[in-house]
Amino acid sequence: TLSKGENTALNLRYLFRQHHGEEPEEIYFRYYLRLGADWNPDVEGGKMPGFAGTYGRAGWGNRITDGTNGWSARGSFGRAFPLRPGEKPVTALGSFVYHAEVKSPFGAHWPWSLGRGGLVHNERWYSVEQHVKLNTPGKHNGVLRAWIDGVLVAERTEISFRTVADLRVESLWMNVYHGGIAKSPRDMSLYIDNLVIARSYIGPMSRREAGGSR
Repeated sequence: TLSKGENTALNLRYLFRQHHGEEPEEIYFRYYLRLGADWNPDVEGGKMPGFAGTYGRAGWGNRITDGTNGWSARGSFGRAFPLRPGEKPVTALGSFVYHAEVKSPFGAHWPWSLGRGGLVHNERWYSVEQHVKLNTPGKHNGVLRAWIDGVLVAERTEISFRTVADLRVESLWMNVYHGGIAKSPRDMSLYIDNLVIARSYIGPMSRREAGGSR
């Protein structure tokens, strides 16, 4: 829950070296997301779970990246808005990225706009999957993709995350953060379930796996 007057609801990291003895250069993860009935970020957007290689140095919180000190590619959410007058608001998901060529200390926001796009409604479960592949140092061949319910909603294949090989995928960053700077205007809850990390595409659960609950 994003509590009224707070920024952080969740801040956990799955550290690949700690669990596997190494850090990958390519990884996928999928989780199920449900925004609660009280979810309505009408002041400012914020951050959602994603990938990181910040190493405590750069790639978040106005700590600008230069290709050697860190990077991140968290998910993001925008301000809620109604698609049509009188309808309940929806939330747009995207990526919030610190890459080697970002010029702003605040990172870059990339909306998920392919296909059906990244729009999600409250009180419904969605399968959200993301994929990152770090670039070869000196080349613009890094990849970032996202799927909602198995439909590709974002794809970038010419990213420069790093200029040195020792920057890798340090962690899966399970982060839910309001802002920027603005505090959450009210208590707002979301739910996360069925998280999987893998070296290849995962996809939504089958009806059998979900027990008919999705």
